[in-house]
Amino acid sequence: MNIKGVSQTNINAYHNVSRKKIENKQIEGVKDKVEISEAAKTLQSYGIEELKDNTKRIEEIKKQLTNGTYKPTAKAISRAMYNVMKGKDF
Repeated sequence: MNIKGVSQTNINAYHNVSRKKIENKQIEGVKDKVEISEAAKTLQSYGIEELKDNTKRIEEIKKQLTNGTYKPTAKAISRAMYNVMKGKDF
């Protein structure tokens, strides 16, 4: 019969297993939290209002196009052409 004593590798293996259990418990306890500031909420509401205003304007232009009464100004046309050439949103 071959009996081996306690060696360093056996102790290290036990130590590594217990260390992993401790690390897993610490990771589970940490949770992320995101808060939106009041300033960000205010800015967000501005974007929604502008979108509603744009939607109304788009509907007006669509009605004018179907009626044949839409008459854009030369300045508006040139501004839109310039923005497209420069790659800007208009």
